[in-house]
Amino acid sequence: MTSGTNVQTSTSAPGGGTITIKFDNAQSSGQIAIEEKSAASLDNQTSSIFDVVGTFSAAFTVNGGTANTAGTIYEIDISAIGHTGFIDVTIPYDPNLLPLGTSENNVKFYHWTGTAWEDVTISVDTTANTVTGRLTSLSPVVAGYPSSASTNTSTTTTFGGGGGGGSATNVIINQSFPADYFNTHPLQKLQMQDSSFKTLAGNTIFGAKPGQQVNVSATFHNYQQVSQDYAIIVQILDQNGFTTDLGWVTGTADAGANIDGSRSWTVGAAGEYTVKIYVWNGVSNSPTPLSEITTKSFSVTA
Repeated sequence: MTSGTNVQTSTSAPGGGTITIKFDNAQSSGQIAIEEKSAASLDNQTSSIFDVVGTFSAAFTVNGGTANTAGTIYEIDISAIGHTGFIDVTIPYDPNLLPLGTSENNVKFYHWTGTAWEDVTISVDTTANTVTGRLTSLSPVVAGYPSSASTNTSTTTTFGGGGGGGSATNVIINQSFPADYFNTHPLQKLQMQDSSFKTLAGNTIFGAKPGQQVNVSATFHNYQQVSQDYAIIVQILDQNGFTTDLGWVTGTADAGANIDGSRSWTVGAAGEYTVKIYVWNGVSNSPTPLSEITTKSFSVTA
């Protein structure tokens, strides 16, 4: 890229589409490096960057609320180019990752500052399926959307070693969709809303000591307009990939209901652990997945 004022360059985006970058003032020429990043790899590098990591999308906190990715996460390196002023970056989004009923006008451009996500959106092109953000520096960026809501009910469940159930209470806010939506979105029938590690007192933690008791907490939402039998399985693997703990709970989620659950886990020896949360329609020989697998990391230090 050459130097100058209002310099614009476009390049093919990893994963498809085009990324356009415009500099107010590029003081020197140089190469721009763009790399596709997975949410899982970034979450392993920085534990606070995502709240939930799924197969196709990830959830994160921005300005006190929750947002979800709706496209590829890009690491854009412009360190070879001296510049002043703003940088306008246009990236693609995937409309198929938006929940039914979510307007494409609500797509946002999110930027990771190194300590928090920020919304730097200046425009959305719903014809080209792109969103533009204005920044002064670059690090991971992604198209996404703020979590939308409409009133429904919730189901509360406590995970057991191999079985359990739930009871309904009123108050959770969320959406439900008709059956034909799930013909093309089969893994969105039950979606993760939140997951965390907590002490017995209910405080969120990101690590623990050997022998400490930790609650693995998760909230799923049934986006269907019918009730759904489910089995939530929590698998914990040590740093060698061996399963050290496995448990599940079965029950029925009402239409449009949330399932809030927690599983008690007595952590083992010091090391890095991987926690995987699955949602199936049962624990038979041929279960059908209802949601993406959620993967989280947890550190145990002596």
